[in-house]
Amino acid sequence: MASALAVDSGPPGFTDPPAPPPTTPRTVKEALSSPYREKWLAAMRKEFRNLFDFGVMIETDFRDDDEIVLNSVWAFKVKSNGTFRARLAACGYGAGKMPVADVFTPTVHNNTLMLLFALTSIHKAELRSFDVESAFMHGKLAGRRNKYVMRIPAGYERLSSTTRYLRLIGSINGLKEASQIWEELLRKHLTSLGFKPTPADPCLYVKHFPDGTWILMPIYVDDGLVSFTCDVAVYEKFAADLTALLDGRIKWGPADEFLQMDILQSSDRSTVSVSMESYIRSALATLDSDGKLKTYSTAAEGDILKRMSTDTSRVLTPSEKSEYLHAVGMLGYIRKLRCDIEYATSLVASRVQAPTAYDAQCVNRIFGYLKGSASIGRTFNGDPVLRGFSDADFGNAPDGRSYSGHVVMLGGSAIVARTRKQSVATTATADSELLALGALVRSMDETLVTLGNLGVNVQTPVELYCDNSATVLAATTLSARKSRHLANQAAYVREHTLSSRSMRVNLIGTKHNLADFFTKALGRDDFLRFRSQLMEGRPVSPHALAPHMTRK
Repeated sequence: MASALAVDSGPPGFTDPPAPPPTTPRTVKEALSSPYREKWLAAMRKEFRNLFDFGVMIETDFRDDDEIVLNSVWAFKVKSNGTFRARLAACGYGAGKMPVADVFTPTVHNNTLMLLFALTSIHKAELRSFDVESAFMHGKLAGRRNKYVMRIPAGYERLSSTTRYLRLIGSINGLKEASQIWEELLRKHLTSLGFKPTPADPCLYVKHFPDGTWILMPIYVDDGLVSFTCDVAVYEKFAADLTALLDGRIKWGPADEFLQMDILQSSDRSTVSVSMESYIRSALATLDSDGKLKTYSTAAEGDILKRMSTDTSRVLTPSEKSEYLHAVGMLGYIRKLRCDIEYATSLVASRVQAPTAYDAQCVNRIFGYLKGSASIGRTFNGDPVLRGFSDADFGNAPDGRSYSGHVVMLGGSAIVARTRKQSVATTATADSELLALGALVRSMDETLVTLGNLGVNVQTPVELYCDNSATVLAATTLSARKSRHLANQAAYVREHTLSSRSMRVNLIGTKHNLADFFTKALGRDDFLRFRSQLMEGRPVSPHALAPHMTRK
């Protein structure tokens, strides 16, 4: 693109120097002083047109006493396709403190998404995605607690010389209650089309049809997925109806990307592969710009806990700590899908208060591991077996507590995977294993409730696996000896294994216990073997068969 500044023509063969690549300005002043001034002005004018087309604001020369005056701020971005985008946001903090009930908005839980991918592969459902344009602008402020006017934003051309404010009639980015207003509107539209939010996760909507088919819709603010087993014509009618309710401002397309996750569905729809390769490579482009980061075959070295407990390396400087927190934040998002870094990330995340040089080294190792395995993700191959595994690493934390790990498997991959340091110290291995088993029972119970909300029936009891015989005894008999302070935990487990008989606990060898992956740093061979079983669809070999998923 030629420079926006006029220059005298040079000698023959001379050409104007190209404008530098567009960067994201932080302020209006930066945007309007850049070589792309006209591009940014056009983007700002487009934003104002959208706001007035939606009826978000009107000009006014006065304000009522009960109206709150807000400032505004511009957010600029150059999208990957080269589009210049400008968004006007209200400075919602000017409204002061507000009740949580007025601002809280749920988003779909990560475990729900993994469950959706598993069910999609099991039932060979089709996947689609959608994105609502300018979602917050669809909502109206009528009947809300607060009323607002906005001071004239930079770049706005008044229609009247007496205009002093812009009165907000509708919702806009930056308002504290904007996301809740949008969620309420979307829920109203979806329920009018026959959808119901599931009690277990109110951001997962389901609609059943008389022939036994269904449509599932997880919602994350203005983005969503659609998994359906009904006829394509039925899906297309639903898509057309929702588009009409949202005034045509919704984009439908293939489900190839959602929340930074790359999605690939096989042609026969029996396999769904989900990775974060694009996001990981983007993170590495920042953290490893010179390409010198060493690659590793595992996410953590074997003695990481011992070295952390005896760490005497220097504490990071404030600027280094900021970089550390940024890197750990990215790992926290990546591990939502990449459960192979769950254990290592939980350790470095526990050190954010006063990170050291060794902690930074551990973070670099995790990214080095991701560098060599960026394309790895979770592959759901349609395996209908639901099962769970739990384990604990007794007293191995620096403070004497134990690390718990558990995993729930469905569709040939993990749908729930967690590492947690236990909240209390235990005096016996069986006690720490019982706490880990209790956490697994809670996760499995949540999974069964969600499946019940979706109309999916599970043959019970669901098989759970633990590698400690004393813990299995405590879960399968009322006469088992137990520590007094863990009596309630044992009773909770037995309520699901003996009373309701919805689950059954089995003894399994440590070599086959998939939860071992989440309690300690394993050697290369064991690490890769467990990773392939948890994420890549490699069959596991438990001692007992697990139930199969059936439709009601």
